[in-house]
Amino acid sequence: MNKVRNILTKEECHEKALLCNSRSEFQNKYSSCYDKAYRQKWLDEICSHMEITLNHWTKEECHEKALLCNSRSEFETKYKSYYKKAYRQKWLDEVCSHMEITLNHWTKEECHEKALLCNSRSEFQNKYMSHYSKAVREKWLDEICSHIELKINYWTKEECHEKALLCNRRREFETKYKSYYGKAMREKWLDEICSHMGITLNHWTKEECYQKALLCNSRSEFQNKYNSYYGKAKREKWLDEVCSHMKTLKNNWTKEECHEKALLCNSRREFQDKYNSYYGKSLKEGWLDEICSHIELKLNYWTKEECHEKALSCISRKEFETKYNSSYDKAKREKWLDEICSHMVAGYLRDTVYIWNTLENPQLWKFGISNHYKVKKRINTVSKAGNLTPYFKKWKVFENENVIHIEKKLLSLGKPYDFVTKFDGHTEFRLLTADEEHCIKAMIA
Repeated sequence: MNKVRNILTKEECHEKALLCNSRSEFQNKYSSCYDKAYRQKWLDEICSHMEITLNHWTKEECHEKALLCNSRSEFETKYKSYYKKAYRQKWLDEVCSHMEITLNHWTKEECHEKALLCNSRSEFQNKYMSHYSKAVREKWLDEICSHIELKINYWTKEECHEKALLCNRRREFETKYKSYYGKAMREKWLDEICSHMGITLNHWTKEECYQKALLCNSRSEFQNKYNSYYGKAKREKWLDEVCSHMKTLKNNWTKEECHEKALLCNSRREFQDKYNSYYGKSLKEGWLDEICSHIELKLNYWTKEECHEKALSCISRKEFETKYNSSYDKAKREKWLDEICSHMVAGYLRDTVYIWNTLENPQLWKFGISNHYKVKKRINTVSKAGNLTPYFKKWKVFENENVIHIEKKLLSLGKPYDFVTKFDGHTEFRLLTADEEHCIKAMIA
């Protein structure tokens, strides 16, 4: 059976968006709907109910929240927006001056108490990270977690099939029942248990496409409003026929009309975005400087931190450039682009931390971050470039965590290895002790 692609409609994406209060919540909860909406440029429309909230916290308000916390990490976790505001305004040292730098001197008994509150090692790690790390370092983990049963998904083919029957697509199966899907994929049952899932294509007739086209005044409106009908008509070469009622509109705007639109805008960028055809006409006729004379030339005094914040909300440089053009230009001029876009991988978000060691020297470990679709390819590329054989390989997807921060923690361990011949990724190899090996495996367990 062929792989079913993301064929979400605008209405389905809108329904999901209405369940969320912010774009970030929409992206985190319904990533496939968000991605579809972003690609089809529906995002502004279907997210129009969401208010853009900016954090106008004062130094006093940030200080009040900081006083409720015992450490910066607690401050960042509990009051993220206040922490960010304080960081951007460089108030952090001042508002956190009451916090002592504390090291986790947990005893074995204290670690055991926390472990007893959890049903799995991953829950222990997520809820009580410092206790978990202490237990790993001191090699108490097996003992204090002895009450926790090692859970492996022993799903049978029948059980996996039952779950698959509740879904219409493989993507839905993977999202709703991830462990069942993973089991079926490993055991190569997937094609069989998903045989009821058909490839759903839009079987619109010419008449149905024509009816939708009649509701539109231009091809672009037809494409935006009824994308699947437009796509069908284009594939079947009916487009000229079903769009025959549409007049080819040329922008015969006068200078006065262009000027009127320009006066409604505070920047040339806003003029171009809101009234693209008027902007294009003005540019073509050489009226732009004159009709935009009321607009002051604004220079972008973005700081590196502000540019970084904007970049972190994007999954590719192209998206960064499109959404935040001035921030992108500033970063490009100041040569910050590589650094602030380091979380991006060829259009994919870096969400996965991986580790592997070499067969030639099992103490030699490679750490890195990538996208979960690209991680295997990355390991193979680096191992071939270095003429190395991967021995133990492991990776983990971190959906809501900063993978760059985790990578930095990993790279702080061990000793750097000096290769005679340099290659892509050679700086991320470390020679580790046995204790350090236990630590890194626990970090991405």
